[in-house]
Amino acid sequence: MTKSILKNSIRNLPGWRAWVTLSVVFVALCTLSVLFPDAYSSPMFIVFLIPLAVLSCVTGYLADRLHYSDTRMNENRTLFNTLLRSASDCILIGKLRPGGNLGCFVEINDCSVSILGYTHQELLKMTLNDLSDNRDDVQEWTHHLDSGTSFPQVRKCRDGRLLNVETQVWRLRFQSSPVIMFVDRIRSIDSDLQAQLDSVRCQAESANRTKSAFLANMSHEIRTPMNAILGYTQLLRRDRTLGVEAREHLDIIHRSGEHLLALINDVLELSKIEAGRAVLNNEQFDIDRLMTDLQRMFQLRIKQKGLCFSVESQSLFGGSIIADQGKVRQILINMLGNAVKFTEKGGVIVRYGSRMSQQPGKLTVWVEVEDTGRGIAENDLEKVFKPFEQAESGLSEGGTGLGMTISRQYARVMGGDISVSSILHKGTTFHLEFEASPTEESLSDDFQNTTILKLILSREYTILVADD
Repeated sequence: MTKSILKNSIRNLPGWRAWVTLSVVFVALCTLSVLFPDAYSSPMFIVFLIPLAVLSCVTGYLADRLHYSDTRMNENRTLFNTLLRSASDCILIGKLRPGGNLGCFVEINDCSVSILGYTHQELLKMTLNDLSDNRDDVQEWTHHLDSGTSFPQVRKCRDGRLLNVETQVWRLRFQSSPVIMFVDRIRSIDSDLQAQLDSVRCQAESANRTKSAFLANMSHEIRTPMNAILGYTQLLRRDRTLGVEAREHLDIIHRSGEHLLALINDVLELSKIEAGRAVLNNEQFDIDRLMTDLQRMFQLRIKQKGLCFSVESQSLFGGSIIADQGKVRQILINMLGNAVKFTEKGGVIVRYGSRMSQQPGKLTVWVEVEDTGRGIAENDLEKVFKPFEQAESGLSEGGTGLGMTISRQYARVMGGDISVSSILHKGTTFHLEFEASPTEESLSDDFQNTTILKLILSREYTILVADD
């Protein structure tokens, strides 16, 4: 115990390694003077032993200072990690690249993980741009660096929530590299103000639902007169006594009526989706036959434009599938229609197939439509799926801007999604995925190709015409 106390007392002395080294050298010199009394008068002693003693003392001192620096560094690192973990604010440390740009985060505290909703590993692969809702505000931190003043920022959480924070920015060195530390403090909102915001939001949501429900319920009242107009124009066009000019006027009325009816149908369908009234009507159908029907449907338009058209199947199932055939057909018509519309030379390729889904007993069916058309600029890609918006390359072709919006909503209702990739002036590829149930049963050709030729005139029939 006495030995341990002595050992600790020595180690607590400032510069103890230098003192120990000096003592060892002194004892060695004393021992040498006893064994070799004439050594002090030798030139060898002056040339080697004295510098050796000085060097030993300096080495011991430097070793002690280095040990002291390492100890302080470890203590500071422990203190930093403790403060980082226990901080109640979000702390994000990003690597500073040459040129002043921010790289990926190199350190995140536990508060950031719990508030933002991402895992620690996910945040380490992200940059400040990935957490910002407005890219224009990302570089604002450069004006507040090391100022100690807070400025407002918005952080995007994993669940889509936008978090208002007050941010301070500091320049540090982390692992011998320059880094930028962001300290985000959540901005508190007065309870009365929060209640007002909640009330306004509820009123806006209620008004939006009322609007969507009203438009969805007006389908009969809006469509019926339009169908009557189109029906009578079709009857008048069959009149052989009409002159050329009158027939042209009827054609204009008919085309305008069809365009208006298509616009009404799109608006009503979008309103039905927003009102939560879009439902799945699953049925058994053969996707190979569906592709054949679509190929025949677009064959004339493709031939008129002199385009190439091919269909490639990579299906893993042999038989039919169970899904909403009407929605799948409508999505594919929109995708193929856009491909043919915006392609002047080259062609259109349709690829489709399936793979096992993550849901038990399900298939993920995918369809790709690739064209060699005019393409879409990168900053216009998201406009494709926004209602009443069109990419700049498609403005000249007209349209309502609702086709792909409705198609994406349909795909999401079916458990999938639609994505797009494009190179301007080279082409565009739309990728559809949806969930379906496989079935080994095959549909009868007789059932698929049944056609009513005529009615037996000797019987009386009661016919019901219904409009949805």
